[in-house]
Amino acid sequence: MTQKQIRAMHRILARERKSKGVNEFHPKPGLHPCYSQHLISDDYVTIILNQPLEGVPIGSRMDSMGGTISRECNRGLHYPLEDSEINPDAWRQLKTRDGKDKNSVELSVIDEDGEVIRGQFSPRCLLDALDAAGKNPCFYLGYGGMTLRYPTLLIAPRESASNDGPDIVRVLPLRG
Repeated sequence: MTQKQIRAMHRILARERKSKGVNEFHPKPGLHPCYSQHLISDDYVTIILNQPLEGVPIGSRMDSMGGTISRECNRGLHYPLEDSEINPDAWRQLKTRDGKDKNSVELSVIDEDGEVIRGQFSPRCLLDALDAAGKNPCFYLGYGGMTLRYPTLLIAPRESASNDGPDIVRVLPLRG
């Protein structure tokens, strides 16, 4: 894994610690065991890793989230995004210096029935997901859960990529 990927994962972990803190009602923050894999999540960006990230405290088990993402990946309701939709330079311009979002990013894709699937995403989350995914990942937008109300973005490494990075990165849309 590259240093850029590791730094992105640490930013996601920091957001999880900040949002969850120590609270008996929330899972313990950190690297979450998930079946035979490991999971990092701040609730908007979730990364599933095949091997642990060194130096990160172990969080609570998250088998249910890992199962949800696995089913989502296998449902076949996500469609490849056009390259023109992936614009990290424009996403960076939508962030403030302190890392907050100035505005959201709309991503869209047309499914096999000609219907447009649209979602509003945090530029900060998109950039961290892109950095964590590694070099030249594939982007898919579609529906994963039981509802067709909010699409999710799946980011996968190319098949030719090494197996030491993320298996899959999922980004949830902003809900407003």
